[in-house]
Amino acid sequence: MHTKDKGSVAEAIVISDLTRKGYRIALPIGENVPFDLIAIRPDYGLVKIQIKYRKLSPNGTVSVKLSSTWKNSAITRVVRYNLDVIDYFAVYCPEANAVAYVPSAELKKHKVFALRINPSRNNQASHVRAFETYSTF
Repeated sequence: MHTKDKGSVAEAIVISDLTRKGYRIALPIGENVPFDLIAIRPDYGLVKIQIKYRKLSPNGTVSVKLSSTWKNSAITRVVRYNLDVIDYFAVYCPEANAVAYVPSAELKKHKVFALRINPSRNNQASHVRAFETYSTF
């Protein structure tokens, strides 16, 4: 599946999940904003969300870089997400058929974050972000 199609699948699933949870959704027009959608709370508070589609890795985690990469024929550019304007990362994993909602405030000191879906081989529990911990929004 093409990268853009994966993004569309993740976006549709997140919209469906949030709608079932009682949120309304606003989508930005164009691609020059630093988030993919705005979730509108029942009290009309706004939550800006960046959506990611991530497959389960062989080690049982999904990993998300806190930057985006784009390229054209002349250059490749890597731009770090501005975590001051994104409230949450919504991470869809197709193998788990689930979405995790990670507050960007937890990620300020990181370049990458990982969420564990399957138990680690050595049963490590400290410093582990469990995917299911972030399933509520």
